[in-house]
Amino acid sequence: MRLDRENAKKKDDDMFLTIDLQQTMPLPKILTSKAFYLRQIWFYNFEIHVVTKNKENTFFCTWTEDVADRGSCEIASALLRFVDTNHNSNQKKDNLVIWSDSCAGQNKNFNMIC
Repeated sequence: MRLDRENAKKKDDDMFLTIDLQQTMPLPKILTSKAFYLRQIWFYNFEIHVVTKNKENTFFCTWTEDVADRGSCEIASALLRFVDTNHNSNQKKDNLVIWSDSCAGQNKNFNMIC
C-alpha cells in the first residue's frame, strides 16, 4: 500500500484511492432505550481518499437507510459516482489503484470487480 501511494505521488498518470464505509451512526442520537429503538434511522458515510502527484483530497458520499442499504451495489454506485463527477481530473490517468478493507459484503466481491 505504501509503495502504491508513493508511486501515485511521483507519477503524473497514477491515481491512488483508499475507500472505506465508516461505522454507521444512528440519527437522532437518543440515550433512552425505548426511544432509541423506535425512532432511529441509520446514517452511512463512505469515504474516498485520493492521492495524485499534485494533491491529496478526501471525498464523502453520505446517505441514510431510507435511501439505500450498505451492500456491494451501493458501494460500487458511490465509487462510480465519484469517478463520474471527477471525470475531468481523472481523464489523464492511466493507472487507478484502489485499496479497501477486507469487508466481503461491500468490497471483496463480484459487483466491485465488474
